[in-house]
Amino acid sequence: MHGLPLPRRVVSALALDTRRSGTVYAGLYPGGIFKTTNGGRTWDRAVSGVSILALAVDPVRPATIYAAASDTTHPVRMLRSTDSGRTWTIAP
Repeated sequence: MHGLPLPRRVVSALALDTRRSGTVYAGLYPGGIFKTTNGGRTWDRAVSGVSILALAVDPVRPATIYAAASDTTHPVRMLRSTDSGRTWTIAP
């Protein structure tokens, strides 16, 4: 994907990986999470089906990302990825 799919969506959160130049996570409301590794030239969907309220990259372990997300059945829940956004689970 070349750009973020922004019609009727808002970029609600951004998180930078300070150890990997050009890696940025964008949370959309609604729309999920997208990731770029080339400074925004292209974006890949990391999570769909949720609205993102906040994002954070762990500064000590940058492969760990946290997202506050909501959907139609869960008002707010915390998601976590420990593999740079490839897979996500509900955080304990």
